[in-house]
Amino acid sequence: EKLREYIHYDEGTLEMLKYLVQSLQLLYDSSSKLQRDVCNQLSNGVPFYYLVDHFYSYCETALEERQIIRTGSGPNFSCLNGAAELRCADKSLVLEAILASRKSFNKHLTWVGQDPIYYVAVILDPGANTEALFKMLSQKDASKRISEASLFIQNYFKEYDDLVDVRASSSVEEHGDRKSV
Repeated sequence: EKLREYIHYDEGTLEMLKYLVQSLQLLYDSSSKLQRDVCNQLSNGVPFYYLVDHFYSYCETALEERQIIRTGSGPNFSCLNGAAELRCADKSLVLEAILASRKSFNKHLTWVGQDPIYYVAVILDPGANTEALFKMLSQKDASKRISEASLFIQNYFKEYDDLVDVRASSSVEEHGDRKSV
């Protein structure tokens, strides 16, 4: 609104720019939230990853000119439908531009979906809700991720216990050698 008096665009261009801002608002809000110290935790990487992944899927749905219905829970992606005044060509241009960034997302963030350490963070974070994984993922995928994280934790403790046993036995021997001297 502040720029309207300095920049003059036709109504179609203004609608397209408004659509772009509205479409990206959810990601902007989430990104801003993650930059605050209270929320800047490894366990929050998992929900953010799936939010962005779902966002791209809904962008594809909107690009196919299918309506996105607002659900009672979870993020509202219905903003991707656009206003009635928005031209189809402008909507497609914005959605194609957004979807072009998916390549970067796939390159830099897919490890969040693959590396069990992020799911370990969710399991171990007392503020995180492991049950939320079942809302973000299918039942099968959520169970698989939790199982992988549990296995990761078990393997970590097994390696830690083995390392402690080795150190304990070597320090006992050194101590025993000193007494016999």
